[in-house]
Amino acid sequence: NADIFRPEKDLKISGTVCMIYKDGIFINILNKQKMLIPKSNLNKFIFNEELQIYEDEKDNKIKIGDIINAKISAVSYNNQTYSCFGTIV
Repeated sequence: NADIFRPEKDLKISGTVCMIYKDGIFINILNKQKMLIPKSNLNKFIFNEELQIYEDEKDNKIKIGDIINAKISAVSYNNQTYSCFGTIV
């Protein structure tokens, strides 16, 4: 048996936050693909530089290791590699 992942626009998935930057976060999907969720798609979350996390007014936090639900908003295929961009759902 083999696990495969073929990213498609509007696909809802969950992934583990693996990198956090001021410009957005990356989530790891099935240890096969990393997807960028840009800052503009993080809705009401604000980057906390001191703690290197995103947080909102209700004290919800996004930090490395968190599992989040997301939706793929764009996919590109270039040089035999997929690039995915998404938003939190």
